[in-house]
Amino acid sequence: MIPELIPPSVTTGVFCCDTIARNFSRERVRHAEAILLESAQRVVRENGRRRNLKLDEDETAAYRIWSEMVAVGGVEHVTASVAAMASAFVAWAMQNTAKGTWGNYGTYCAQFANVYGQRFARDIKPFHVTRWLDEKDNWSQATKRTAIISVKRMFSWSVEMGLMPSDPLKTLKRPGRVNREVVITPEQHAAMIAKSDGRGQTRRAACFRPVLIALKHSGGRPSTVASVRAEDVAEDLSMWVLNEHKTRKKTRRPLLVYLSPCLQTLTRIALHQRKSGELFRNARSEPWTRNAIRIRMKRLRESLQLPKGTIAYAYRHTYATNAMLNGVDIATTAELLGHTDVRMVSEVYGHLAGAPEHMKAAAKRAVG
Repeated sequence: MIPELIPPSVTTGVFCCDTIARNFSRERVRHAEAILLESAQRVVRENGRRRNLKLDEDETAAYRIWSEMVAVGGVEHVTASVAAMASAFVAWAMQNTAKGTWGNYGTYCAQFANVYGQRFARDIKPFHVTRWLDEKDNWSQATKRTAIISVKRMFSWSVEMGLMPSDPLKTLKRPGRVNREVVITPEQHAAMIAKSDGRGQTRRAACFRPVLIALKHSGGRPSTVASVRAEDVAEDLSMWVLNEHKTRKKTRRPLLVYLSPCLQTLTRIALHQRKSGELFRNARSEPWTRNAIRIRMKRLRESLQLPKGTIAYAYRHTYATNAMLNGVDIATTAELLGHTDVRMVSEVYGHLAGAPEHMKAAAKRAVG
């Protein structure tokens, strides 16, 4: 018989609370755990005493787990449940990543933990992720890609933090980036503007018109348009300078949005209405949110019977596509979009090679 394999700080599939407490405040942990569905067994004390459970009913498996514990030098590594790991990861992400990023992490890691929360994280295999996604029939390829990125990041973070000796999902490949093929035509944009021009429409609809114009002329993400503030406008009205934005932690620099003459005029009008705070407001004088923009675009799309992919982000795709078709080089286009390199622009807009007239004109320019 092998000896009792139950170190006093171990609970089945759960981080030792002392371990979490050393790295995260109680408030942050509780906030993160609130995001997760109740899928983890979090009993650390029972009747005033620690609850010690066997590592595995099978002695051979239990001995293997014990050996791993000894090898990595601590029980936290191999006894972490997926749910506990997700709690700690989201708590960290909330403090170290942009809101949109940790929002994705929280959403998808929580759903993954709802299915596999009580499993040991070390026992998770790529198969578990693919099976989980196969059951999401209503998720698009882009959504599944974001889900895989989120779950993979959780496991790689755990290795970086020393909570796991290796990443069980290291070999899991994420789907390729989805090319956004919907380009909003001038006629479609004009139709949405007309639907939001305030003539015969509600004030609520009219307040969305500046957002549409800003999306079209800035090439910015919906989150950028929603969050730009009066304080972000350059003195000469030539650009928006956003110190807080989606990729700030990655780029370590402000996001510069260069303004077209039309957008300069729109910005000047917005500044005349308010000297501080978010530039674009709804009918209640509250800042637009990404979700509110998404809902408004959905209503316009359905009302005008526009193509399925006509979403707010399609304006960014349209901006980049038109820039490159009009002869703006890829490096400049990447800079206008706020990217630090041309890789993403090349991947997403590589389909322009299939635009015959554009390629014919490029061939003529290439030989002078």
